[in-house]
Amino acid sequence: MGTDHDTCGASRCGRMKVLLVNRYLYRRGGDATYTLSLARLLQERGHRVVCFWLDAPENDPGLNAPLLLESIDFPALLERGGIGAAIHVLRRTIYSREAAACMTELLDRERPDIVHLQNIHHHLSPSVIAVARKRAVPVVWTLHDFSVICPNGSLFAHGRVCEECRPARFHRMVVNRCKRGSLPASAIAALESTAHRIMRVFDLVDLYIAPSGFMADKLREFAFYPERVVHVDHFLAPTHEAADTPPSSLPSRGTQDRVGYVLYAGRLLEDKGIQTLLASIPDWGGVGLKIAGDGPMREAVIDACRRHPCAQYVGKVEGGEVQRLLRGALAAVVPSLCYENQPYAVLEAFAAGRPVVGSSHGSLPEMIGDRKRGLMFRPGDPEDLARAVRHLAGDPAAASEMGRAGRLLVETRFSPQSHYERLMSVYDRASGRKITDAA
Repeated sequence: MGTDHDTCGASRCGRMKVLLVNRYLYRRGGDATYTLSLARLLQERGHRVVCFWLDAPENDPGLNAPLLLESIDFPALLERGGIGAAIHVLRRTIYSREAAACMTELLDRERPDIVHLQNIHHHLSPSVIAVARKRAVPVVWTLHDFSVICPNGSLFAHGRVCEECRPARFHRMVVNRCKRGSLPASAIAALESTAHRIMRVFDLVDLYIAPSGFMADKLREFAFYPERVVHVDHFLAPTHEAADTPPSSLPSRGTQDRVGYVLYAGRLLEDKGIQTLLASIPDWGGVGLKIAGDGPMREAVIDACRRHPCAQYVGKVEGGEVQRLLRGALAAVVPSLCYENQPYAVLEAFAAGRPVVGSSHGSLPEMIGDRKRGLMFRPGDPEDLARAVRHLAGDPAAASEMGRAGRLLVETRFSPQSHYERLMSVYDRASGRKITDAA
């Protein structure tokens, strides 16, 4: 991989030094959850881990990074308006000189064997890729969203799935005002994506890791470096609770019947299908619903829970509290309108031995499998969602069997060891392939 950096055959030599690059060093979404878990997995296997993140007070003190980059609130900056704010955002998102300087110092000081990127869009920018390429350090990139093919990052806008930018028609972002309905924000996002394609910075990544088969297929559909896309599942260590532990049977408020509850745990956003979930409650037939999380739709959730005695908003919960709620639940529900890319909400439910009721698109069908580890319903269809919930509640034996199947999947396909072995294979492949300079 070059004369000024010896990779020592990467993982074939045993111990490696891995530079993990992500926006945040605390559990703020799936990208941070995965990165923190990966850091500890690599350390447990004897590898050295160096981190590069944005500076934030919530950062995990157990993984201190030698260099941190200042975080910027882009939405707040743009709301102030003015050409100066827009230029400042573009400078940071297209090619961040600050991130490049930090990356250069880190690479020269730490001399890692490989750079493993996570979520670098906007705040860090692909400038970190160019720096690693100049130092001839192999680069792999785990894609946690669709930002490399969609300026909005989610293939979702205005309440629906949107693929109008295929394959690189980023002007559609501006026409549709996909970014928060804002013309300036949409224009900046479109310019960012266009600039990165013109600069060909993505040519410099050795391998792209897609956590789901769905994402891998979608990247190939968009003709995004199909020969460099590798599917490697996320991982999750199962809890120690027995998979066949029966769910709690709790009295529904306002009734004398003893029924279980279904749990939604996640961000309270439109694209997560919260409105579909709330609209389905009257047809659940007395099955309870607990909603855990926070986000822009929080007030709508609180209002719906006031009107429906079977529903309860429990606020924002984390870690062990989520597992406690899952162990008491009949099932988990993931009603996303957007394409999901192997969400932890599904893996955590499986780890607790609980089936999942999920939307029948994105990566959810490959994870859940209708009537295998849960039930599927049509995205955005509250009646079909209610039907699936009633079906599970009416057949607790089948629900328990689906939960056990989910637990088995976490223990095998999504186990730390399985992920580690596949990731080491990716590291080896990236270290052994010499790429030429972009034209």
